[in-house]
Amino acid sequence: MEDSLGNPWLLETIALAKAADPNAVRPNPRVGALVLNAEDQVVGRGFHPALGQSHAEVFAIREALHNGAQLEKCRLFVSLEPCSHVGRTPACCQLILEHKIPEVWVASKDPNPKVNGLELLQKNGVVVHYSPLKEALELNKEFWVNQIQQRPYVKLKMAESSNGFVTAQEGKGTPISCADSRHHAHQHLRCRVDAILTSAKTVLIDNPLLNIRLGQESRELSTVVIDRKGSLLKHPHLRLFYPRSQSRILLVTDLNTEEAELPPAVEILRLAFVNGRAPLKELLQALWTRFEWAALLVESGPELAQSLLSENLVDEVHLYRSPRAVSPSIAVPNFSRNLLAPCQIIASEQVGEDLYQCFDFQRYKPT
Repeated sequence: MEDSLGNPWLLETIALAKAADPNAVRPNPRVGALVLNAEDQVVGRGFHPALGQSHAEVFAIREALHNGAQLEKCRLFVSLEPCSHVGRTPACCQLILEHKIPEVWVASKDPNPKVNGLELLQKNGVVVHYSPLKEALELNKEFWVNQIQQRPYVKLKMAESSNGFVTAQEGKGTPISCADSRHHAHQHLRCRVDAILTSAKTVLIDNPLLNIRLGQESRELSTVVIDRKGSLLKHPHLRLFYPRSQSRILLVTDLNTEEAELPPAVEILRLAFVNGRAPLKELLQALWTRFEWAALLVESGPELAQSLLSENLVDEVHLYRSPRAVSPSIAVPNFSRNLLAPCQIIASEQVGEDLYQCFDFQRYKPT
């Protein structure tokens, strides 16, 4: 049954779920669970801590048993529908049935088509309450996009001048954002994705490292470069080709691109380009299917940004707006602001001298 009233115990499961590090859990969702006894006392708590480890329900039930609870008289509250299939871990529904827990409350359904946990529990006599909470959806919006659209959750990062330009001159990399903004992007964007997407044009102009740098610390980050003709292979001294042991470079080329000897950690993904352009939806779905990359950051020029936005393939836009203007005569304009019309601003703050804003398309919401 569906219960439209918010439940404070379900809200607490969401708070529990937030204890998990998203980077440790991805591509799994963050989940929290509570077990209440007949006197409405919490006797078990749990959350899913990391990929491959036990789910939230397992920890909560284990703690309840340790506390001497009679599970056949308890209620289970979970922020996400219990899994009904065996994946990296056993099915939680089977555990619930084994312990004869008579009542389960759930704050969100699982979009994974393999999961039919609520139906399975109901068929086996468990009283199920579905009480949908927007907080439960927002908690796992990457997971929803992954499962429903079969692609990574896409974050687009751009910096622009006060008059709407991304560089002062075509073909030359001009820093637009301040040093504080660049640090902010590493700490809050690059640190929270599985890979970064850019274009060969951007790499050749800026010669970026595209890794994660926080103070003196440097970490690898897998990189996807749309490079139709494999032109980057002619430039082996690009900083992007730094030695890698935990990440890869994926060059996305056209089907008829000639075979070439590849540097270490470099792979080729061949796709059928159309009128010289990469099939972006097919590319994103391939990244999810092949690597299970749940979150992707796009750092590129306005052309790729505009294409992704036009095809409704961006989930969040992270914009750093400088207070400084550039001369419009030879500058390159940012993507059309009209493409942000469907967005909601979910964050806005001053970062150094720049204004940082995050725009959310909310594509994770069920239709």
